[in-house]
Amino acid sequence: MTEDTYYNGLKAGVRRFAWWKDGVQYVGTTGTTLEKALIDIALEEKKYYEAQLKFLEGAVDEAARIPVWPDPHPSAYEACLEEELT
Repeated sequence: MTEDTYYNGLKAGVRRFAWWKDGVQYVGTTGTTLEKALIDIALEEKKYYEAQLKFLEGAVDEAARIPVWPDPHPSAYEACLEEELT
């Protein structure tokens, strides 16, 4: 399941089970309005994607610090080239 699917399903479920009272839509039993619940979901989704971006940026930075060493087992093509040069 992708994150988009998760958050889209969460929003759809909240909308589907919202109920009306005095012209206002509520979700759950704690008095949270539908509007507030959708804002909370959007904020959670934003935090998730910001954390993912931060993680990926860190992974790229880390990969840039890893030294690249010559392959200890050169390919057959590289071995032939080296033989021709010597």
